[in-house]
Amino acid sequence: MKKRLFGLCLCLLAGAAVFSGGVNYDMMRQAAPKEVTNMATIPDDTYEAAVILGAGVQHNYPMPLLKERLDGGIALYERQKVKKLILS
Repeated sequence: MKKRLFGLCLCLLAGAAVFSGGVNYDMMRQAAPKEVTNMATIPDDTYEAAVILGAGVQHNYPMPLLKERLDGGIALYERQKVKKLILS
């Protein structure tokens, strides 16, 4: 009985991992064309908002990845490319 329950749990866990990986892949695929990696490629339009994805904070300071994202968002705001910054 325990062996059967263990097998069932293992199958459910594997299924959940495959499902979440698929969802993550699909989200990344859809977001890739809208991702900005170079300020020079941003059109002259002004956008309503930019979403800055969260990352780690340690001892009340942003981790390097979050700092890079925040700096990019601030640059967009200062250049009047976006009206608002939305932080997640």
